[in-house]
Amino acid sequence: MDKILLIDLLLVAVTLALSIAILSYMGWEFNRLHHHGRRIIATITDISYGIGNSTSRFSRDHPYVTARWIDPGTGRSYTFWQLAAENKPFYTIGNLVPVLIDPNHPNYYAMEI
Repeated sequence: MDKILLIDLLLVAVTLALSIAILSYMGWEFNRLHHHGRRIIATITDISYGIGNSTSRFSRDHPYVTARWIDPGTGRSYTFWQLAAENKPFYTIGNLVPVLIDPNHPNYYAMEI
């Protein structure tokens, strides 16, 4: 019985440690992006409601804003999306939205909506 309890505690400790490590890394990346990121302007291409199979109403009430940007240096197109904090965003399709990107990896980004 004591061996099973020890294994259970060990699994809980490892899971907690991994969770803390992942959250710390995400915070570090977010902070690095805000200090060293490049601000670009993308065009909103879509605003969607009700995406996902979530049982919570949050994902159905708040829109997913999708924006597109074409890198003028390479001609490559990038698509960014983020769940908006407001349920009625002040954005419409065609509006411009600022996005912070990692200059070396534009797929790491933070939309400023």
